[in-house]
Amino acid sequence: MEKEGLVKLKDHKGDITVVSVDSSHGAVAGHRKHNTAGAVEAKERSRVDEEKEEKNGTKAIEVVELWKPNGQSVAFFEELKQG
Repeated sequence: MEKEGLVKLKDHKGDITVVSVDSSHGAVAGHRKHNTAGAVEAKERSRVDEEKEEKNGTKAIEVVELWKPNGQSVAFFEELKQG
């Protein structure tokens, strides 16, 4: 494949790695994406979910405020947890 110009390889201590693929090469340029049944189902679920969100109104954003003790306050919170 490397001799045909399709890929560029790198050999590092016996491990061969594909560094790049020539996307304009004839073997790649004519390639079309193949959809699997799972991909089609996932796309349909996504479409249905989007329609439900549109029907119910705007998308809601949930904001949760979190606090993390640090430094000397850790001991205080540890005492609260035990007591």
